[in-house]
Amino acid sequence: MNGEIEGNAGARRESGEGAEASAEGRGGVYRVLVVDDNPVVVSVTADVVRALGYEADEAFNGAEALIKMSQKEYHAILCDLRMPVMDGEALYQLLRQQQPEMAKRIIFSTGDTGAVSSMQILNRLGAPVIAKPFNMDELDAVIRSVIKGQEEQKP
Repeated sequence: MNGEIEGNAGARRESGEGAEASAEGRGGVYRVLVVDDNPVVVSVTADVVRALGYEADEAFNGAEALIKMSQKEYHAILCDLRMPVMDGEALYQLLRQQQPEMAKRIIFSTGDTGAVSSMQILNRLGAPVIAKPFNMDELDAVIRSVIKGQEEQKP
């Protein structure tokens, strides 16, 4: 088992090594918001995020993500690029204007990395990207990287 998560509801971390250390920060557990319009992807990804030791909440578009972010602080936001209502790009741009520190927490997840238009958007935005399907170690590494960036900016 290589830990790939899309379509693999039973995926679990093969080695629990490091999961707890990566998921706990000052004052408690790190929280990740999973944003995708595909309910299966959201559910499986959130389960994997939890298996890695993080808390996870779910949203099905950028508008729902904004509501969740107004209610709770998230240390990382794993967000699909293409969604109805409000897509990942619109969410990112809004956060850059209104809450720049939150925009730095976005990690784009997309299965559309072969499309020129998607790659142009992702390159222009400059946020971290993880291609679907991704494995648990890749997901953990990118979440840790985003959290580490926040910790380094704290006084």
